[in-house]
Amino acid sequence: LHCVWRPDRHIAYEQLKENTEDKDGVKINAAIRQVALADLIILNKCDLVSSEQKDMLVAAIRAVNGSSRRLQTTRCSVPLDDILDLRAYSGVAQDRLTAIVNEVKNQGVSSHLDKDVGTVTLELDLRMSRKCLELFLQRILWENLAQDKKGNTMQIIRFKALCSVTGEDQPLLVQAVYGTYDCQSVPNSKDTSDNVSRLIFIGTHLDKDCLHDLLLQCVKDTGDDHQTPD
Repeated sequence: LHCVWRPDRHIAYEQLKENTEDKDGVKINAAIRQVALADLIILNKCDLVSSEQKDMLVAAIRAVNGSSRRLQTTRCSVPLDDILDLRAYSGVAQDRLTAIVNEVKNQGVSSHLDKDVGTVTLELDLRMSRKCLELFLQRILWENLAQDKKGNTMQIIRFKALCSVTGEDQPLLVQAVYGTYDCQSVPNSKDTSDNVSRLIFIGTHLDKDCLHDLLLQCVKDTGDDHQTPD
């Protein structure tokens, strides 16, 4: 996103406010869709805007995707390591995911650009089976069974999770974009509890309580033995 300020508008901010497009059955602004899918967001030309204008844009981005890394730069000057080495499958990723969960829980930001798009996190003292995890992913990504309290179907645009899995020594890092997901074992982090599972959802009509209940229903349906999470 280019942080360019014209006399009448903040370009990047205006991009986030443009009309929505209907794709895959979901109406989402094109710029918001890109922000929601991003692991790394580069804010370029930051020298051309005031601190207040930049903060306004950052707040809008965080409201849509609180899990992304944000780099501020000028003239597109970004170290290659920040782009090429995201270290998605490492112990560093676990620490990053933990920090993301805490940040999203504490940020208290709601988007007024597109009220339906946002980030929700779950953190549970829960060790689940692979079968349970796959059933949950199937229900939220493929069968579209996740609904909010008003009956709106949740559309999961992006999903990230670090899950403790029964019978496996290492936690699973799960990443999904729409209906495609991948699971990868990652080294244990010294600060990671053996039974803690952390899940991050980015999408529309997200309801934390309903997602929590759906996950526990998957636990019940697969007969997993677990300590009941808070």
